Amino acid sequence: MIREQTEMDRSNEYLLQMDATSEKEFIDLKQFVLPLKVGVDLGTSNIVVTVLDQKNRPVAFEMEPANVVKDGIVVQFLDAVRILEKLKGRLEQRLNTKLEEAATAIPPGIMTGNTKVISNVVENAGFHVTHVIDEPEAAAVMMGIRDGIVVDIGGGTTGVSAVKDGQIMYSMDEPTGGTHMTLVISGAMELEFSEAEQYKKKPGQLSAGFYHDPACYGKNGAHYPFFYERTGGTHLFSRRNQLFEGN
Repeated sequence: MIREQTEMDRSNEYLLQMDATSEKEFIDLKQFVLPLKVGVDLGTSNIVVTVLDQKNRPVAFEMEPANVVKDGIVVQFLDAVRILEKLKGRLEQRLNTKLEEAATAIPPGIMTGNTKVISNVVENAGFHVTHVIDEPEAAAVMMGIRDGIVVDIGGGTTGVSAVKDGQIMYSMDEPTGGTHMTLVISGAMELEFSEAEQYKKKPGQLSAGFYHDPACYGKNGAHYPFFYERTGGTHLFSRRNQLFEGN
């Protein structure tokens, strides 16, 4: 029996398509419907810039690890601007076009002043900010969810939104995310933080002596059937019971 494709399957396939764009040094825009749409995510673990066409097809993305945001608050403004300018420049070189407008996402429930700071980072990097949207709402739109609960696990926070008839009815943010998961893995498996981060992201590629199960993992070691959060770098994988239930 052929299993029906779920919304998560479609989302993971979409993320794989986006990931595949990283292999292209230069991208011909003739195959896409213009103008391009740009999204900026100032995450706790990474800063990410994604580019879609008018049909929401993945065009390109750039990302860089960064520690400029803590719990949805920009703590290193100038470094955030510098990194975002660099990512913008890389994309413009690969696409051979200027990127002038961008939308950005924020954790739900943060103070108005913090939202303004995030917008200011994007503006100072050379973009005109067109939209500011809650992160779980952005995830719901991307996954096509009209009724349900969206849980967005980022590097430092986890956002939860209730969606009904395509509208966000309720949103909240919990200051726990992928970084905290790395700390749990580090303590449970007696790994250095950097090793635990590696194991979380690509458990099949950790150095010899630790658990490997290649059959569970897809391209580049990613285990998509459970969950993959690209920007925060969070994976929930088949050995999660070993870590969180002591098995």
